[in-house]
Amino acid sequence: MPFSKLYIENKMAKYDFLIVGAGFFGATCARKLTDAGFKCLIVEKENTVGGLAATEEKDGIMIHKYGEHVLHTDDDVTWNFLSQYDTIINVNKYVKCFNGNKYYSFPLNMNLFNEVYGTIYPKDARELIKKDISEYGVEYKRNLEEEGIYKAGFKPYMLTMKGYYEKLFQEEAKNLSIAEIRDLNTQFNYSSGYYQEYYVGVPLNGYSTMIENIIGNDIDILLGKDYITLKDRFNKLADYVICTCPIDKFCSYIYGPLPWRTLKYELKDFTNEGENFLGIGTVRIVDPNNALIEMIEHKSIVPTEAEKNYISYVTVDKWNADKIGMFAVNSEESEALLDKYIAFVNENFPNIIFGGRQGLYRNISICESVKLASDLCNDIITTMHSS
Repeated sequence: MPFSKLYIENKMAKYDFLIVGAGFFGATCARKLTDAGFKCLIVEKENTVGGLAATEEKDGIMIHKYGEHVLHTDDDVTWNFLSQYDTIINVNKYVKCFNGNKYYSFPLNMNLFNEVYGTIYPKDARELIKKDISEYGVEYKRNLEEEGIYKAGFKPYMLTMKGYYEKLFQEEAKNLSIAEIRDLNTQFNYSSGYYQEYYVGVPLNGYSTMIENIIGNDIDILLGKDYITLKDRFNKLADYVICTCPIDKFCSYIYGPLPWRTLKYELKDFTNEGENFLGIGTVRIVDPNNALIEMIEHKSIVPTEAEKNYISYVTVDKWNADKIGMFAVNSEESEALLDKYIAFVNENFPNIIFGGRQGLYRNISICESVKLASDLCNDIITTMHSS
């Protein structure tokens, strides 16, 4: 979102920027702007930093509180920025799909095509997928279901994708946007890693510690403070606001809530089941009749010699205004509603900029969020220093 120095409500404000949210977008903005000479204040609703990437150590195991997160990018600048604030371990994300009492490989590559079609050569797999698509009769790529079939073939799509995404978004796949699987690329090789980018890894000391290091000791931060309920008071503290809270919540849902989806994470002790149980970081539960949507074995994300073993049971939770909106449901209707909120904010709050996963209403990764925050701050710094 371009920045323009057009409006200052309080020229005697204590801070140049109030930043709402101590996730990666907010922390990156605070660091970039502080290093450029601006005074920033971060306000965070929770008592800890990290947002949806928050981690905590438990019995020598790094617990990902809201699902497995792995840094992945081809962007040198983003990777070098993050590498300043913790050692990044070179590990990928590994996923299996569970359906019909059987594991299937994921993402879409020769491991999966071998399991489904019995073929061992990429050339044969391409022909089988083409035949599979033709027999199913897909002519367009207008929605998630059609895109999934085009990328994987009908049989692999049904076994590894359909039930999972329909449970996650509580909607038929044919009504979901292609954007929901934009990061899934068909690879005709036997690589087992989920991500194909040049840089892939996890911070040694967890995401919360990495964000604490980004914020450092020279940026003021208030934890356990709900900006939404006190925004009129907080807004007076700074000339500009960078807000990562949901834009519909900020506007008191005047046009109704955007369609959010959220998940419930229940941590269970699996130590009595042996050193490991799943044998892999994430298992997606594709079966539509199973209430679970994922199981996450935290000690399998980053190898550890910890004696304990914890697994998160993940289920879909009914969203309401008191719960975290974790996933945007991108559709023509939600985009039209989002446009109304953006227009309202631009007209009534010209000194407030929205960003981050919730603020932008986009299912972006950590590295995408960091890059967007960096681009925004570069725009701000250039504009402010040239005026």
